[in-house]
Amino acid sequence: MVPTNPNHTPIQRFRLDGEVWDELEVVAEALGLDRSKLLGEFARWVTRTGNVRSAPQRPAPDRLASARSAVEKRREAKRAASR
Repeated sequence: MVPTNPNHTPIQRFRLDGEVWDELEVVAEALGLDRSKLLGEFARWVTRTGNVRSAPQRPAPDRLASARSAVEKRREAKRAASR
């Protein structure tokens, strides 16, 4: 189990298809966020808590393409480092 940091929000666990999880990383990258921040914004919007007035925006298709490339490079570097 991952140790908790008292300066961070608690770790939550849920199930999600791997394909969706991977694509969420691409979308978050295109928006300049990470998955955790994107999911947090969505959760605060849907529950009407916090200071979020509108749903997180979807990135433009051209930003998705460059984000997908950046994510793939990061994944490849991780794979190469683990060999």
